[in-house]
Amino acid sequence: MYSVVKRTFVVFAALLSVLVIESRCSNILGVFPFGIKSHYIMFQSIMTELARRGHNVTVINAFPKNSPQINFTDIDVQECSDVADLFDIDVSYQFHNPFSQINLMVSEGVRMFEAGTMFGCESMKRFLNEDNSFDLIITELFNGDVTLGLVDKFKAPHIAFCAGPIYPWGADRMGNPSNPSYIPYPHTDEAFDRFHPTFYQRLYNTICYVLAETTYFYYSYSAEALTRKALGSDLPPLEEIAKNTSLILSFSHFSLNAPIALVPGVIEVAGVQIQKAKPLPKDFQKFIDESEHGIIYFCMGSLLKLENMPESKLAALIRAFSKLPQRVIWKWDGHLPGKTDRIFTAKWMPQRDILAHPKVKLFIGHGGALGLNEAVYEGVPILGIPIFADQTTNLRVLQAYGAAEILQYTDINNDTVLAKIRQVLQPEYSINMKKVSEIYKDRPMSAMDTAVYWIEYVIRHNGAHHLRTAAVHLPLYQYLLLDVIAFLLTVIFGGIFLTYYVLKKFFSCFTRKPSSDSKKQKSKKNK
Repeated sequence: MYSVVKRTFVVFAALLSVLVIESRCSNILGVFPFGIKSHYIMFQSIMTELARRGHNVTVINAFPKNSPQINFTDIDVQECSDVADLFDIDVSYQFHNPFSQINLMVSEGVRMFEAGTMFGCESMKRFLNEDNSFDLIITELFNGDVTLGLVDKFKAPHIAFCAGPIYPWGADRMGNPSNPSYIPYPHTDEAFDRFHPTFYQRLYNTICYVLAETTYFYYSYSAEALTRKALGSDLPPLEEIAKNTSLILSFSHFSLNAPIALVPGVIEVAGVQIQKAKPLPKDFQKFIDESEHGIIYFCMGSLLKLENMPESKLAALIRAFSKLPQRVIWKWDGHLPGKTDRIFTAKWMPQRDILAHPKVKLFIGHGGALGLNEAVYEGVPILGIPIFADQTTNLRVLQAYGAAEILQYTDINNDTVLAKIRQVLQPEYSINMKKVSEIYKDRPMSAMDTAVYWIEYVIRHNGAHHLRTAAVHLPLYQYLLLDVIAFLLTVIFGGIFLTYYVLKKFFSCFTRKPSSDSKKQKSKKNK
């Protein structure tokens, strides 16, 4: 009898838990159509976790899953999202200058949609013709607001996810401070002291901010025209849709980016893609285990094409590796000229798991956010070869900690590569990086738990509009208090003028010269 009751209770509890989970599950749409693998890894990690926790997740993306997942549906727009031609390493380095990057980043976002990205894909057309409804939409905050048209179409609360520190045009939609006097522009090649910026740094940073905002505003007209063409002419201005953003998730952390004031609706989730390290594939494990002096891991990300690197630079790298006792794991697609048995190459790397191995002594990379965060998490020092985007800014922070060094792409030669590698292999760099790692990992919740909590918070509170500050809807002149300043100046100078006028009249009564009539009367009396 007892066992029957017990089994009945267990079954009832299981059914109740299923009903509770089902009652809390929401329909969530993720819109990440850009063909940038490193960005999508961040977004996919969160969307995958939301699906694992019972939510029904639909994701518009260019990198569909190889195997299906329960509660997870891909809308594949890969055919319209190829941006690989932009990332030949020599071509990309031409945009090392932030002013070139700003124009490229924003204009390319519009060009991709003009070429039919997302809205032009057959899979997307089918999706738009279906009868769908969503409780929440998550989009990427990057180089264009065309995706915001879907927020209006489905009339759902909206969260923006930025694959780095918030861009100036993104901070405005939550009313977050965006002050160039102390907040560095994310894509700059200039040094910026996070605690004592110089006059030149603040001037240069301000120019970057103004140029970025102006460029984004200029191209927003094209973005709006494209969106209305796809979704209808009655679409509200994209700027107004953006102002109703419920939350911004920022792939940043105060230990690696400038510490700034954040409004409640901006949440830092750097490292959200970092999960527990998995066992390495057998060929990787064997190569590492047999390395007596440790491993150097060399990866320039998922986009840059090293195959077109000049032969002189490639030879300099191989020559430097041949003179070191450490073995090298190198992300390389195809045949590597001059490769020795001390260099292991593969097209795709289990980067998270490699960096977690205790034999990894150095990470050589471009300083992109994903790899940099993973190296910091594991305390692996970095030699960075920044090419463009936020890479220089990211690396300079770790350089200031004494946990990384920078080798400019143009400076790669037989002497510099070997000298820089030997420098960063010194023990103090590893010690300093482990200190940074301790700060980075000291959080009340993991990045993933933080992200999921706030996503579900927005759903629970139907958009959580209370997270936005009044600054979102203030015109610029009101935000800068120009009207208040003008009023106060008017009152002050008006008061000064009135006081001056009254005092002048008052004292003139005592200093006024007698009139001719009074003089005549006075002379008659004297007679």
